[in-house]
Amino acid sequence: MMNPTAVHWRALALFAVYHLVLGGALLLLEGHESVYGIGQADPQLLRAVAWIYLAGSPIALVLAAARQPAFDLQIHAALIVDVVALTLIMRASGGVDSGVGLLLAISLAVGSLLTSGLSPFLFAALATIAVVMEQVFAGLTGAGLHAGFFHAALLGIAFFSIAGLDFILAQQLREREKTLREQELDLENLNAVNAFVIDLLDLGVIAVDADNRVRMLNEKAETWLGAQWQSGGMANLAALNHELDS
Repeated sequence: MMNPTAVHWRALALFAVYHLVLGGALLLLEGHESVYGIGQADPQLLRAVAWIYLAGSPIALVLAAARQPAFDLQIHAALIVDVVALTLIMRASGGVDSGVGLLLAISLAVGSLLTSGLSPFLFAALATIAVVMEQVFAGLTGAGLHAGFFHAALLGIAFFSIAGLDFILAQQLREREKTLREQELDLENLNAVNAFVIDLLDLGVIAVDADNRVRMLNEKAETWLGAQWQSGGMANLAALNHELDS
């Protein structure tokens, strides 16, 4: 399980938009199967899958915006749908030689970055099994068996290579996020210590930024400024004391 950030949820929403665009593109290509090869073996199956994408993507987008249900459940469901749907499109387009495997590789590459643990390898395995089973079915119906299995094997290698790269990249990103959180905590602790030490000084201390806006002052300085500070809040130094601003 992962702790999703706002960036993860936005990426999940964009993934839903990608599926919506993909569904629309498939419908546009449906009437040109003789040119592009997409859906040439079974146009009706292609049309059905395209409408599933078009109908499901807005729902997925709303769920991502609402952040319900859990992030892991949503991204895993999206990847499972992609494995099944794109394998069906591969079937409708004549098998592994159709080039649809590239779309499946793209989905795995994007989705794996949003998953945690060994999930990228699990979905790479599912995609490989789906492609091999499609080729087995194609072989049983008399389509080019040996060349198709070679292409299916290449796709499987590509899926696991993508999973491996995504896993390494995700690990590095998590380590970087952990380091940044630790640095932020150290900075907060340092600021707290500095504020405590400054409050103990017998001198009035005022910290301002480059625009002379007051960012911090100790108890002595607050007492000295008195009512001016209480009414001014984090005001410009000139508004509190013209002599200090000169």
